[in-house]
Amino acid sequence: MDKIFITTSGDILSTCLAEILLKDNENIIYTPNVTSGENFSNIYNFLKNDNYNPIGDDVPNSKLPIVDYIYFLDCMDTDKYLENKYNFSINLINKINNFLLHTKQTGAKILFTLPFCDYRKNNKNLYEYYNLLALITNLITLFGNENKINYQITRLCDIYGKYCTINSNNTVAKIIFNTINNKEITLNNNIFHLIYANDAANILIKIMNTIKTDDIIDVASQSVYLDFDIAKLIADKLGKKNKITIKDNLKKLPDFIPNLSYLNNNNLTPKTTLSDGLDEVINYFKLAYFR
Repeated sequence: MDKIFITTSGDILSTCLAEILLKDNENIIYTPNVTSGENFSNIYNFLKNDNYNPIGDDVPNSKLPIVDYIYFLDCMDTDKYLENKYNFSINLINKINNFLLHTKQTGAKILFTLPFCDYRKNNKNLYEYYNLLALITNLITLFGNENKINYQITRLCDIYGKYCTINSNNTVAKIIFNTINNKEITLNNNIFHLIYANDAANILIKIMNTIKTDDIIDVASQSVYLDFDIAKLIADKLGKKNKITIKDNLKKLPDFIPNLSYLNNNNLTPKTTLSDGLDEVINYFKLAYFR
């Protein structure tokens, strides 16, 4: 029976990963423990499963569980970075270092998931964050190659899914919540390579189980969507006519787009259409927040 550690708990991607991996009853899942809030409600049902084991967050390297696979998802939290850039950066680098040493000692395979570099938004704070990610990528690559650890690096585009929470900085979650509440929708006219969270989780699981490649694998949808089109589709599904305001005019398509050749060549392309994915998220929101 495989033992798997997921380095975050209760957010959309880690919850989908844990849910999928627990279904076959052939994996023991470890995650950091969460005890309250929306993240806890996402993992509440997992606590009934004997194969699910929440442990203390940020445990010392010597106390990390001995596992076969590690999904390192901490790099995805740009909100925490913006709250305190210095502390977040130092803590993230230290945590990555701990997990690299742990995989060297135990022989586990580790998959690092980074956010896709989105320079389109012209946000200085996020530009700094992507420089940090470049440094982290070099750290992982240099350590991994020199110490012959079994690692893989993926870059994940914008995700959405049924475990979106109303307090998350997720575009789809915010649009659905404001639409249901008949509020005005204010958008930046951004472009998204939206990928349904279950598709993203399944792709990461398959990448974890494939032969190691030295390439960084981009995980994204084939299509791009304007946030205006997403908002309009959500409004139509809910039978709403909220006012939609566009703050910025889109000047051109982004030059920096994901390379989907690995997904296409290995039959790993996302399966869920935007319409079907939105149906699931809307139903989840209605049950979770509007009963």
